[in-house]
Amino acid sequence: MPTTTSRRAALRAAAAPLIVRPQLVRGAGKEKVRAGLVGCGGRGTAAIVELMAANENVELVAMADVFEDKLETSLRGLREGKTRVNNYVGGTILRDGKPHKLTKEEIVERLINGVKVAPDHRFVGQDAYRKLLQTEIDVVLLITPPGHRPPHFEAAVEARKHVRGLNRRIRPEGQRRSRALQTGEGIG
Repeated sequence: MPTTTSRRAALRAAAAPLIVRPQLVRGAGKEKVRAGLVGCGGRGTAAIVELMAANENVELVAMADVFEDKLETSLRGLREGKTRVNNYVGGTILRDGKPHKLTKEEIVERLINGVKVAPDHRFVGQDAYRKLLQTEIDVVLLITPPGHRPPHFEAAVEARKHVRGLNRRIRPEGQRRSRALQTGEGIG
């Protein structure tokens, strides 16, 4: 007798192995996790600020976007610690097993010290995400419009990268959603 699975349950199951914890990615809790960002608009910039605010062991080392101005604006704001920082001030994280409230200064310092995107790790154009996936990153944040996520996700899985950023819907159309779910099932 066939069983039915809701779309939400299937996505949750596919994303379960993709949760990023530094001790799982590199083998030790104090090693740096090298992150790459695909999609450098407001949501992408906010996502990397959130990741870096929550974990002092994350470095942003590569960025990709279709539009060069979006990438450069995001990078400049991150390097100066002037973008989306106030959204996370007062947020509570665990530090050494104890709750810790984040300060603005602490978040700005993490951004200034943790954004290490060299000129040869800035990728622009329709194939920018593929170039980013060829770099030595540990995790990729896919913060792009829904229609682009299935091919980006497939490429990231093929490149053996940890993926973050699929918390928004992938795409309502059946064929693309089916491709993403099949890719998620192939993770093992």
